Amino acid sequence: MCAASGDPVEAAKEQEVERVKFRPSSVKALWTSSKYDNVPSRVMAQLQVSSPTIKPQCQTFLKAHSNGGLTAQTRPHSKALQRPASCNSLCDQDLQLQVQGQNIDFIKYNARAAGKTVPRRSQSMTNLRERPVPSAVKGQVPQYLEERKEQWRKEDEERRRNTPDPTVPAGHTLMPESERQETLKSLKETHRALVTELLSLPLKADNLSVRSRRAHLDCRLSEIEEAIKIFSRDKVYVKIDS
Repeated sequence: MCAASGDPVEAAKEQEVERVKFRPSSVKALWTSSKYDNVPSRVMAQLQVSSPTIKPQCQTFLKAHSNGGLTAQTRPHSKALQRPASCNSLCDQDLQLQVQGQNIDFIKYNARAAGKTVPRRSQSMTNLRERPVPSAVKGQVPQYLEERKEQWRKEDEERRRNTPDPTVPAGHTLMPESERQETLKSLKETHRALVTELLSLPLKADNLSVRSRRAHLDCRLSEIEEAIKIFSRDKVYVKIDS
């Protein structure tokens, strides 16, 4: 308040000056593009929907005690009777932090929204967690070990089969067992037939033909017996035709 002057005109001018001085100045609006004039704000719509409505009982209570003068003395509460803040009160605090008049604090809003987001796990990790762990049976060899042992045995046989025998003479090869047995059987049959033919010759006849036949049979029997000794061995080597 200014002191009253003697001139009423001067006093009116001073009051007008002070009224202009304390008049609230208008805030310059921020520039926005005209193409976004009809686009509604999603954040404002969400906040308006999620903002709790004030109960009429609370409004009546606040109006009744707003001008009550001295406030009633609060009674001390023990820690056992105190209850944690409810979810609604926490949401109200979040809205108060986010909304300040007409301005929206997007940074705090995004930070709190990111904190409440549940991280999504990949499908592979979820399948590994849900898949039961295979339990091994005690006292039983796993199937994959049996398959591996069989594979190693076949590889060892193939390697030994392809490894050259150091006892084989140069330029020779080992005769197959089946062929050796077949040859030995044929030689024994031939030997038996020659012996039978030799015994069938007349003992008293001493002509030239009988002597020649007996000599030929003796020579053949000697060759067959030598061949039987060779093919009776465990291994028979045959010379490779060059």
